[in-house]
Amino acid sequence: MKRLALAFALSVGQLSDEVIAANTPKNLQNIKGDCNLVINNPEGGSIELSRDIICSGLAASESTAASLQKMARFIEASNPTELKISDVQLVQWAGDDERHLTVTLKNTSNLPAEKIKIIALDVIRENEKESRLLPLSKSKALPQKAMETLAVPRHSTTQLPIGPESELIILTKRRAPVRYEFIGPSLSPNIPDKLKADYIDSKGLKPPYTLEIQSTPIGIQLQYSTIFGGNNTATTAIYLFYGRIAAN
Repeated sequence: MKRLALAFALSVGQLSDEVIAANTPKNLQNIKGDCNLVINNPEGGSIELSRDIICSGLAASESTAASLQKMARFIEASNPTELKISDVQLVQWAGDDERHLTVTLKNTSNLPAEKIKIIALDVIRENEKESRLLPLSKSKALPQKAMETLAVPRHSTTQLPIGPESELIILTKRRAPVRYEFIGPSLSPNIPDKLKADYIDSKGLKPPYTLEIQSTPIGIQLQYSTIFGGNNTATTAIYLFYGRIAAN
């Protein structure tokens, strides 16, 4: 397995009931009874192990291969890879002619998230069973080859452009009143105070005025792989705000 935290179990005969020795900052040896377990973690950082469970019944296992599989499953379940969208904004990327809807990906786990793919989805319409893909153009800032091997290291964040602002408006404005203008995106269904204040300031109006706002959601689906060979999928809603302001 690619960069898997490897586990080896060896029969050691009569040893002390429990001895813990750190070979290197990236290795841990757990000797208990007839179980000698060595964890090699090439990514560094801590790995949570239960000494009472990890070698439980090892001597009674059918084979060493079966024991290793059980331990690998336990390590994977104890160290899930979690990737989420922590922020969204409009960013002008080098090489692009306009701002792009950009998400911040945050890896909160001890292991990397690999082979990341992002898909923009429209809301499900009446009589539809699945969301349709939003055909957004790619940013010129990131080569296609880089997108095919995109990864987020453990405890790290990275930004990724989803699609140009103009195309986003074309594909979603039909759900807002005709005279409403695009204000901006948010992860919250309620417009952030700063987003609203910036829009009001751009109009140069002083109170009293009338402000009307409506949100249009889209879905952003994350697909990524783990070093254990697993595949994860998570979908997050992003809200695009449209509005109109007029002096009273």
